[in-house]
Amino acid sequence: MQQLSVLFPTPLGCYDYLSDTQLEVGTFVLAPFGRKKLIGVVWDKEPNTHIDKSKIKQILEVLPYQPLPY
Repeated sequence: MQQLSVLFPTPLGCYDYLSDTQLEVGTFVLAPFGRKKLIGVVWDKEPNTHIDKSKIKQILEVLPYQPLPY
């Protein structure tokens, strides 16, 4: 299980999520964000390892788009 940072089109920055598969920076994903599901991108920010993994939500879907160049 990989913990990673996901950037959403909001002014609030990155959020940590879990993924069953290894994802590279720039990969587009669909993830729960409050009551919504938002498209975000895996970002190069280091995830917060002090968060209890049982409280971190899981990425719902890896989207079939070309990753952003890094």
